[in-house]
Parts: sequence; structure tokens; C-alpha cells
Amino acid sequence: MVLISVAVVIRSSTPHQPNFVIASTTNLTPTMPLYTIYHPPSLSPSQRSEIASTITKAHIELTGAPSFLVKTIFIPVDSSSFFTAGKPESSLLRIVGVIRAGRPRDDRQSLLLAIYEGVKKHEFEVEIHLEEMKAEVRILGRGIDFRMCL
Repeated sequence: MVLISVAVVIRSSTPHQPNFVIASTTNLTPTMPLYTIYHPPSLSPSQRSEIASTITKAHIELTGAPSFLVKTIFIPVDSSSFFTAGKPESSLLRIVGVIRAGRPRDDRQSLLLAIYEGVKKHEFEVEIHLEEMKAEVRILGRGIDFRMCL
């Protein structure tokens, strides 16, 4: 967890008017990596839990990142809204992982394979890809833009 404290002084443009201080302390848990799973509505809550555990385990074993950083989100998509080659898709798990940039190609391939091996038992078609993002968090609050590198 990252603790951020901010104090902003707003100076009055009128003499004898008080200045204002805005102070804020925020707990920030970085949200990378993020794995988004697009899936048929038939994916059960227990399958979602198993897949989230599989992804978390694969990610932390390969990267050494703490498990609390690994986020998974499940988005059910009805076959009338999910198409492959112009035809409705009802059996595909599409996993998109956003991970920190700069990991070696072999590590990324190992991560893809570990996720696939853990997810294929659910008998869905599986497509996985990874996107890389700089390890930067942007904090926007009360009209103030702060940036920090992790």
C-alpha cells in the first residue's frame, strides 16, 4: 500500500481574506496487473474463483509480485454480443492481462502458458494475450494531477 499526503494552499486574491489549505491523505493500492476475463454467462462463480486463483498464482510465481497487486475482473458477454469470424461465440474465455512493461519474452510466454494450463480444464476455448504498461499510477483528485512511479 502506498500512503500519499497532499497539502495545497489556495492563496486569497483579496487582502485580509484567509488562505485555504486543502489537506488529504489517501491510501493507494496500485492496480497493476489487471486481468480481464470476457466469458459466457455460463461460467459459474466457483469457476471464476478458480480462474482468479490460477491467474494470481501464475503471476506471483513468475514475477515475485505480492498477490494483493494481482486483480482479476470477470465480464460476462452473451453470445449475441460476442462474435468470432462473424458468428456468435458461446464457448470462449478471452483473457486480457495488463502487466508491467519490460519483462523478458520468455517470462511472458511462461506466464501465458501457466495461465492457459490452469484455465483449460474448464472446457472453454481459451484465448489469452498480454499487454504491457509502464509501471506508473496517475492519481486524480480534487482537480490535482499527481504522478508517481512504482
